[in-house]
Amino acid sequence: MVGDELSERRVFLEVRDPATLVADIDAERPIFVPTRLPVPLGAVFILAIRLDSVGRAIELPMRVVGRRLPRGGSRLSAGVLAQLVDPTTPMLSLLREVVAGRVVDLEARIQQQQRIPARACFASFDEVEAELRALVEQEEAQVPVDRLVQRGDRLSLTFVASDDGTAVAVNVIVRSVHTQSGRRTCLVRLLDEGARAELGALLAAGALRKA
Repeated sequence: MVGDELSERRVFLEVRDPATLVADIDAERPIFVPTRLPVPLGAVFILAIRLDSVGRAIELPMRVVGRRLPRGGSRLSAGVLAQLVDPTTPMLSLLREVVAGRVVDLEARIQQQQRIPARACFASFDEVEAELRALVEQEEAQVPVDRLVQRGDRLSLTFVASDDGTAVAVNVIVRSVHTQSGRRTCLVRLLDEGARAELGALLAAGALRKA
């Protein structure tokens, strides 16, 4: 549950035929992504795939394996060649279902599967621990977030303590969104009882600092 900071670098890609994209990914062929962003070789970024008539993007973690920098006068677009980082990501499974025609409400399915990376920053480890205990014991906690979210979003939320650098990542669902003293906050709840039991065990063992 304690993890590295997730990359928030996003590159959007309009896709008319997801079948071709899925076939290339399954064949482990590099995907060309047009972009002028300075994404270096080896860097991980989020490929945000936009399909026709769908507001939310399907997000896949990708790693840059090559670059294309067209010379002057070339009609080719600048961009990167990228490969999927995690073939087990639920969003790829969802994309396969879209290709197979098995998805009725894609917006709802994206919201259900997606884990949006976000951070909740606190001055001390004691504050982080108190909020995590509230998640376990009271089922909900009101926390600051560093990005825009909405009710129903599922977050990979990293609790960060400024005093010692402790970072604890948990999967939560947003119950409501608020503004308090100019700060963006949201009421969150752990996604399932398994996550609650795991976090409760870490807190009982005093293992968060060591994790």
